[in-house]
Amino acid sequence: MAATTAKQLPAPWMAALQKLLEGQDAEAMRQALAAVRSPAVARASGGAFQPVLLTLARDAGRPLDVRLEALAAVQAAAPANTTLPQGTFDAVRAGLDASAPPAARANAAFVVERSVLQVTELAAVAEALPTAGPMYTPRLLAAFGKTKDDSAGRALVAGLSRSQTHGSIRAEALRAVLANYSEAVRSEAQPLLTALDSDAAGQGQRLEQLLGAMQPGDVRRGQQVFNSAKVACLSCHAIGYVGGRIGPDLTRIGEVRTERDLLEAVVFPSASFARGYEPVTVRLKDASVVNGVLRSESGDDILVMTADNREMRIARREIAELQPGAVSLMPQGLDEQMTRSELADLIAFLKATRSGAQ
Repeated sequence: MAATTAKQLPAPWMAALQKLLEGQDAEAMRQALAAVRSPAVARASGGAFQPVLLTLARDAGRPLDVRLEALAAVQAAAPANTTLPQGTFDAVRAGLDASAPPAARANAAFVVERSVLQVTELAAVAEALPTAGPMYTPRLLAAFGKTKDDSAGRALVAGLSRSQTHGSIRAEALRAVLANYSEAVRSEAQPLLTALDSDAAGQGQRLEQLLGAMQPGDVRRGQQVFNSAKVACLSCHAIGYVGGRIGPDLTRIGEVRTERDLLEAVVFPSASFARGYEPVTVRLKDASVVNGVLRSESGDDILVMTADNREMRIARREIAELQPGAVSLMPQGLDEQMTRSELADLIAFLKATRSGAQ
């Protein structure tokens, strides 16, 4: 169903998906949500599933990941910069907690990035920033660029200042968001911006220090790190027949990259981009922005793979501007999520893929 090319869904398909979404089988519901959220089904259904999706998103008795998957589908189909439906922010706040499952956290971050939040909601998002980590912090930042209320700006600065992984934020991105706020807020953010600028300037030196201090790693432990939810490499990269397709296939990366190259790719992923995986920024005429990797293009549309592993087909008539991106979809700061031993193990595992290790 998710791969359909039909312009309109057959009635039996619609009825079957509707029944699963209204049922009590959580696993079947998850499968139905995955199908409904696919671009092909979303287009062909013409918004027919929005009422049941909204009911799921508001139902506190449903599993958190189900509620957030439904809410993400609702917001993805809504115009850009739409406020959250009433009765759904409790799920978003729970999804931002560090203990939430990765899929729930990813959908919560998507919803925050996509939506216009109230100041009280932004304050709750700011409280989650210290533990958001590099996978989600850049996405949460986007929400603070949609208001000029100084209390939201101060909450943002406080939250980022307490974060141990604020290195995942680029100074220029933070400056762009802070431009909405008063001079007083920008002054409060200056120590943070100075630290970010310093981090960027010292990237080469830091890389050499890490490389020089790195102890020999263990390949088997490195495979566990690669597969772990903490760094989530497997969600974007494939090794062998397993893994995501957002980033380059790493099956034999050890054959073509040195240890230094591999370390730089993990620690500073925006320093260089693999050919065919360069990021793009698509600005649409409705003022929304899509960041991702360009998968294909034709005279009528383009296909973009986004950071949450979704393919978006965008009609050229909807595009205001298409530009190369400067920031990798792979978040900076992943090394801060690992111990030095885990980082060494991960690099050892990637080096070993020169012989097809899996």
